[in-house]
Amino acid sequence: MKKFLQWGAILFFGLIVISALLDEKDKTPPPTQQTRQGDLSVMPDEKDKSPQPAQQARQVASFVMPDPPALPKKFLAVIRTAREKARAAKNDMQRGGILSERNQNICGILQTLRVANWIGHVDDVNSTSDGKGVLSVEIFEDVFIKTWNNALSDAFDNTLLDPRSAIFKAAANLDSGDPVRFSGSFISDQDTCIREGSITLGGKLREPEFLFRFSEIEKL
Repeated sequence: MKKFLQWGAILFFGLIVISALLDEKDKTPPPTQQTRQGDLSVMPDEKDKSPQPAQQARQVASFVMPDPPALPKKFLAVIRTAREKARAAKNDMQRGGILSERNQNICGILQTLRVANWIGHVDDVNSTSDGKGVLSVEIFEDVFIKTWNNALSDAFDNTLLDPRSAIFKAAANLDSGDPVRFSGSFISDQDTCIREGSITLGGKLREPEFLFRFSEIEKL
């Protein structure tokens, strides 16, 4: 009888141990749940694919415009000064005087219509209905060097890019926003020194669009 009780106690104790082990196993979350409950919000494989801080910085970094050489720096200074004066002007008559002064100052800076190795960002790459190239480069905030965008306006200026030319082929491979170095010549104008394509007085002062014959352009 005593031996029987001993075996019964052993069996009873074994059942308790087994039950406890099974209960603990049921409470253990699967590997995926363990990962989610810890410090990691993704599985290890997914973590490896997440962009690192350096990669994220490269993705959001934008091209920084180099400091312009002396000539374009003076050119831009004249435009910025006129823009600031125009903002403070009381009326369009004052703005007209500011525009005239700006044009005279530009004439004093440009000893020749031809310029070389100016820097900017591509604003637009397009074409006319007959396939000639349309190109616009932004050299400073809202200051554009560009061709005409239609054959009628360009009848006497010849700024549109000939599809057979090297400059057309170079420009055709550019995208909006590309940093570029370019050369070419402004269009002479008896009244304004160099021709500008804006229709309104406000546009000429705030967002000037200087017409240009591009001869070379390359992506930086």
